[in-house]
Amino acid sequence: MPSILIQVPSKSDPKLLLELAGKLEFKSFALSERETRILARQKLAAITEDVDVAEAPSMEEINEIVEQVRTCRYTLDN
Repeated sequence: MPSILIQVPSKSDPKLLLELAGKLEFKSFALSERETRILARQKLAAITEDVDVAEAPSMEEINEIVEQVRTCRYTLDN
């Protein structure tokens, strides 16, 4: 099943988006910043195979992983 991740600038936005997803009968859930960082760290560890997942990644590391995933997904889809 296709998925989408939306980052929001305001703490009230996730609630609104979750309510909207519910009305549209989409499955949805919110990730905390900590959970997002853990997922990014795990993805980075899978790529490099030598990263400690207990250490909190920097925003720069997260953004690099996001760009790598986008690049891989775009090249696989096209």
